[in-house]
This record gives sequence, C-alpha cells and structure tokens, in this order.
Amino acid sequence: MLHYNQIYDQIKPALNQIEPLRKTALQKQKQATVIAFFIAISSFIIAIAASQQIPIILIITTLGIFVAFSIYKYYSSQAIKTFHSNFKNRIVRHIAEKIEPSTKYQPYQGIPKQTFKNTGHYRTNIDRYHSEDFFEAKIGATYINFAEIHAEYKTTTTDSNGNTTTHWHDIFKGVMFTADYHKDFNTWVTIKPDNESIPIIGWLSKTFQSMSSSNIRMEDPEFEKYFKVNAGDDQQARYLLTPDMQSRILKLRAIYGTKIILSLRNSSICITIPKNHNHFEPNIKQSTLNRLQIERITKEITYFFNIVEAMNLNTRIWTKE
Repeated sequence: MLHYNQIYDQIKPALNQIEPLRKTALQKQKQATVIAFFIAISSFIIAIAASQQIPIILIITTLGIFVAFSIYKYYSSQAIKTFHSNFKNRIVRHIAEKIEPSTKYQPYQGIPKQTFKNTGHYRTNIDRYHSEDFFEAKIGATYINFAEIHAEYKTTTTDSNGNTTTHWHDIFKGVMFTADYHKDFNTWVTIKPDNESIPIIGWLSKTFQSMSSSNIRMEDPEFEKYFKVNAGDDQQARYLLTPDMQSRILKLRAIYGTKIILSLRNSSICITIPKNHNHFEPNIKQSTLNRLQIERITKEITYFFNIVEAMNLNTRIWTKE
C-alpha cells in the first residue's frame, strides 16, 4: 500500500487543477453572503419606513430574508457543487484506487434503504433516509462494499395553542460495511452490544435474552460481557463464531467503537459503525494542496479497508475457495 505522501505526489497535478475551482466557490460564497445580508437589512429598513405596524414589518422582513437566502443559495451553490463534484470524482476516487486498485467509487450513490433494513440491526421505522459515498472493492479473495448512511425517524409534538412541531431523531448515522464471509452458511446471526455500563439494565437484558429462543450464550466471558448473540441455528452460530472470531470482534470493538453491530446473513458479514463525522469530504476553506487533507481522506478509506484483515476474512481454509 502506498504511503499518503506518495499518493499526494501522484495526484498533485489534479489537485492543482481543482484548486482554482475551490477559490472560485469560496469567492462566490463570500459574495453571496454580502448580497444576502444587504437584502435582509434593506428589507427591514424598508418595512419600518413603509409601516409602523409590527405584523406588516414582520411580513416584509421575513419576505426579504427568504429572498436573501434564495439568492445566496442560487448564487453560490453551483460553484460549490462544481468544486465538490470534481474533488470527489477526481481526488477521492484516485486516492481509493491508489490504496486498492480494484476499488470502484460512486460519490453520489449509496446502499439502498431496503438493504439497510434487511440487516435487522435497527428495528425503528425509517422516515428519512440518505446514503452516499459508495465504495466497492475486492481485497484478496474478499469482495467488500461500504457507504455512509443517515437513517432517521420523526416524532411530532403539539403545544397548547395547537401548533405542531416535527422532531427528527437519528436511528443510525455512520458507515455500513459488508463483506463476503469466508465460510458458507444458511442461517442468520446478529451480534449486538450488551448494556454492561448500568448493572441493573445489563442484568435485565441478560434475563430477557435467556427467555428468547434465538439467544445463544457464548463460552468466552469477555465476549458475553460486551455482546449478545441471536441466531436461527445454535450449531451453525458456534461454527461461525469460533473463539478466534470472538476475539477478533472484541478487537474490532476496541478500534471501531462500542456501538458496532454485526450480522451474518446470506454468506456475508455486515457491520454498522456509528460515526458523527462526515467522511471523505473536502474542506472548502482548506487548500486542496494541503497534505493534511489528503492524509485524512487516505486514512478514512484505509480505516474501512482494514476490516478485512482485522476479521481475517481472506483465510479460507476448508471452506470457500
């Protein structure tokens, strides 16, 4: 694998070509801000001069702010989109290909909503869904894909005056990673974090788990402490979750966070990794020639490619070829 400095040197000509697009977008954004501010202030002054009635002042001012925001979006958005699209298609794609030549990257495509739902990781009904930055590659013998996902549900509240407000809540925000598993199987297994931080909740959770016909108790006490396992077939689940695999999942938890969820279905492994940070994005305020930005994006992509090695997915002894 190339070091990020080598990657930087190889893509520098493209970075030089995209830098003027960034500067244009930034300039348009600043100009749009000034114009929008002037329109908003002017509408307020005109409203006061035209009428002393507060409702009329509010209506004119609100209209002015709306026009100002619309002009801001129209004036600056196209330049920003042009920079963003060029950076992702020419820089992020090339970085990924330098790390792993088999990589195919689609910045504005993602994982379908139904595919995400079919994992069974989250049961809450999805009211709003977005997925982008779809990567796929074959690392060794293992096919992988991953993408960013933001799934939400909504609630509404009504105040004493009958006004209804909609609230949006995250179901999942982060990256979903899927890989071809190194063993064939025809059952399902779900591995979710156990709530060990609050003793009484952890105790209740384990009590209810023991009542579930799909619950599987594993022999590793440390694994049992942090994870709960459900499966359609006890024997196959133990065949898949060997002591070595349990140890690797614990290490994965240490690297990728305590809220990861894993599932095994259709001879594949799926991992959802909650992340608040928006990955693979250029910073318009930072020069495209800044090495630190290229280093950051290189590390972000490598971070997910490394799951193959962390889970030992390329070892296919006695099973898949």
